[in-house]
Amino acid sequence: LIEDTKDLKSSVRMVIEQVGKYLSFDRILVILISPEKRLATITYQWALNTQNIIGQNQNTITSDDIEQMIKTYSSCKVVDVNKLMKQYEDSSYTGKHTNISSFVLGSTLSCPLIAEGSIFGIILYNKEEINYNWSDNERYFIEEATRIINNGLNKLHADRASQAKSSFLSNMSHE
Repeated sequence: LIEDTKDLKSSVRMVIEQVGKYLSFDRILVILISPEKRLATITYQWALNTQNIIGQNQNTITSDDIEQMIKTYSSCKVVDVNKLMKQYEDSSYTGKHTNISSFVLGSTLSCPLIAEGSIFGIILYNKEEINYNWSDNERYFIEEATRIINNGLNKLHADRASQAKSSFLSNMSHE
């Protein structure tokens, strides 16, 4: 699906919609992280019920939040956000990353988006059912869906950068 269109937003929306419907999710959020600007922004989302759509939030994140996310996602590819928030509550971690609870709908799994070894975002997969017991099969499909979306985003970003470079060089040669 991603390669069927060159429009990044349409591609990602199509993929998360197909994944959401296929795996019977209630909502999927793609949150991109800008460590330089210290922002986490909901960039793409899909919801089975439009009442579960979240506005285009921008949350400030601290360097501690970023460090905590790197630690969390370096140890595993699929994170149970509900368990993670419980661990934060039970630990001495005082960062604002616990504000991720505002993105949680019932039970939530998340996966990192990685480019060149750095996390540039996360995808949250939500089910309204509280304390949902995620199967190994669901975790596998979530990991695969994230891999596909991540590869597509990386390819499209690379294509955009290549097009911008070509355009710049073309304009320079005409001057």
